[in-house]
Amino acid sequence: TANPTYTVTYNGNGGIGAQTDPNQYLAGVTVTVRGQGTLQITGYTFTGWNRAQDGSLKSYAVNDTLIMGSANVTLYAQWTALPAPTIVSPISGATNQSINPTLSWNLVTGATAYRLQASMASDFLGGIVYDDSGLTSNSQAIGTLLNNTTYYWRVRAKNNGGISAWSSTWIFTTIVAAPAASALSSPLNGATNQSINPTLSWNLVTG
Repeated sequence: TANPTYTVTYNGNGGIGAQTDPNQYLAGVTVTVRGQGTLQITGYTFTGWNRAQDGSLKSYAVNDTLIMGSANVTLYAQWTALPAPTIVSPISGATNQSINPTLSWNLVTGATAYRLQASMASDFLGGIVYDDSGLTSNSQAIGTLLNNTTYYWRVRAKNNGGISAWSSTWIFTTIVAAPAASALSSPLNGATNQSINPTLSWNLVTG
């Protein structure tokens, strides 16, 4: 009679995606604990596995080993919240901002990259002027933007375990464009025999 074999099941514990182990193990065999696979939860980072869903039993890091007993094993993914970044500058409601502003936020412990979005629409469903999910620092110059225009911006953090929620949305307005040079009108360039109390005139400039 063949010796009985047992399985290791990886339970995502709320995560979307999967990690599987198709192998059958004999009792006493050493099993290497697998990674998170494609499991993710938005706003959380993967921290390892535990024999209990609530993390109250033995924990295992990726590549730890366990000795197979005489029963199937279920390991539950463990998650910890990845906080949303706190954005710093320009402050929300700022006006007269450069059309090439640098946006900055606080670093998030455990994050490996950030996604920054800037838009002319408060819902970010259109009017996107900047969208980069591969930023590794906590500031980024964007532009060139339009003058005298209101923009909305937000940031989220990510790592191999998941993606944080979005930061709060802040708003800023760019500076009004400088006026064009005015055309001189009178007296004409090179005019002679002018009054010693001349009146000088020029064309109005829109804006």
